[in-house]
Order: sequence, then structure tokens, then C-alpha cells
Amino acid sequence: ELTHPGHDGECGQAWAASTGWGTPGARNSAYRDRAAPLVSGARHRPTVPRSSEPVSITCRASCPTDPVAAVRLGWRRDGEWGFNLTPMADDGLHGDGGAGDGTWGAVLGPFPDGTTVGFYIIATSAPGLSRTVPSGWEEDPQETMLFQVEDVAPSVEGPLYRIIMTGSHVTELETRDVWNNEFLDATFICGEEVFYNVDLRDRGRAARVLPRKSYRIDFKDGERFMDLKRLNLNSYSIERQHLGMTLFRSSDVPAPLTRPLDLVFCGELLDRYIQTEVVNEGFLERLFPGD
Repeated sequence: ELTHPGHDGECGQAWAASTGWGTPGARNSAYRDRAAPLVSGARHRPTVPRSSEPVSITCRASCPTDPVAAVRLGWRRDGEWGFNLTPMADDGLHGDGGAGDGTWGAVLGPFPDGTTVGFYIIATSAPGLSRTVPSGWEEDPQETMLFQVEDVAPSVEGPLYRIIMTGSHVTELETRDVWNNEFLDATFICGEEVFYNVDLRDRGRAARVLPRKSYRIDFKDGERFMDLKRLNLNSYSIERQHLGMTLFRSSDVPAPLTRPLDLVFCGELLDRYIQTEVVNEGFLERLFPGD
């Protein structure tokens, strides 16, 4: 249920589970007289900063019942224990656009080449109600939004995907049982598209025991990349998969879409990968719409 009619219903933070069996014809059971701020559109720029460039971090913050009193940016370099708290401003001087337009900003850095920085945002209303993004940070400080400094961009042809994870999550991914399907937090970047807090794990059967892993990436509710909610990135038989699926499609045989690409995983350019369409409801709807 919507917690306050003044909230933007397109934002998931505006909703909460109802109590009982709902309240048709009456005020929502999740209604709150005083609403916590909504935080949306969090973004860092440049998308892939160099060590000579400061990094601007912005977000939208709004509250239908009270003024937004403060927005703070928590951040740390990967490997550090505690977070730094930096005030964000809506004054038009911190990469936030125009003064008083509801977009808040702060500027960090520059940082050395290869540095990974994790950040979260807390918005507080005048009565003291607050909202933290990402929401999972309060339970797991490893769940942050991430960017990584890179001075020399890879020279590649075609699509380039980037995956950023904290060092502790990389270690966990590489050392845990290969059949573990628990997702880990990551940031996914392609071009100027940035997706924070995606879920990532190893995938496949035979691929799990190979030195180069294949990955599954799930995007948050409401987010899509290339109109997809899930990506399968395969590390083996790239040419064979692409050629085979292309031949099937050219023969009018239903087959997944494929996309060869290069992958930068936590700053390291890996060998070629291939994105293979997941065979699920979306696959069937694309091939047999309305059937």
C-alpha cells in the first residue's frame, strides 16, 4: 500500500505491506501522517572516473509532509573499516543542477587509479524521519553503490560491460563452494548506463569448474538492461554459441539472442564473453507475443 498519497507511487520506497486483509474504501493501513523522505536517482559521474577527476554524486530527495532537512553521503574506499559522512547540498554548486530543485549533490576525490569507492545516502526530514539508500546497507555495510577509478580504458571493439564488487565479495565468490547459488552485491555498467546493487553469482554446470567463471546477473525490480531483467554471461565456446544461435534464427528456428562482448571484472579485462538470452517468459513473449 502507498504510505502517503503525496508520495511518488513509481518509487518502491513509497509502498509498504498492508496489515490484515487490506482496507478497500478506507485509508490504507500503511498510511503515515509524517512520511520519511524518498531518495531516488542516485548516480555518480563520471561513470568511469580517472584519477585526475573529482566524482560528483547526486540524488533526488523529496518528502510530501515536511521539508527535507539534510541529505548525507556515506562513503569509504574499499578495504577501509569506517565510513566518512559528507553533507550533500541543493545549492547548484555541487554538481546538483539548479539551487533548490530537489537534486542534492556532493563532490568526492579525486582518487588514485584502481580505487573502488562504496557509498550510500541518508535523507532526513525536519521531524527527524530518515531514509537510507540502498536500504540493505543498514543490515550489511557491504551493500553499497560502487564506482571504480580507471585511468586507461580498454581498447576493445563492440560492447564493454563492467562489474564492480567489493574485495570481500570477490574473495567470497572465488573461495566458496562452486555450487553456491547465493547472490552477492555488485554494480553493473555498460557505456553510460549504471545499475547499482545488482545480484551476481556463478552460473552453469560444466562452467562452474572451469578457471573462468560464467555469471548470472539479476537487476532490481523495476530496472531493465536492454529490456532484460536478467543476464547470463558465458565464458566458454563464445564463437560456437554465437554462430549456432545465429544459424538457428536465420533458419526461423526459435533461439536465444546472443551478444559477444568484453568484460572488465573489478578492473581486470577478461577474455571474451557472450551474453545469451535467458529462456524464460520474456523469451517466449518475444517470439510468440500474445500466445
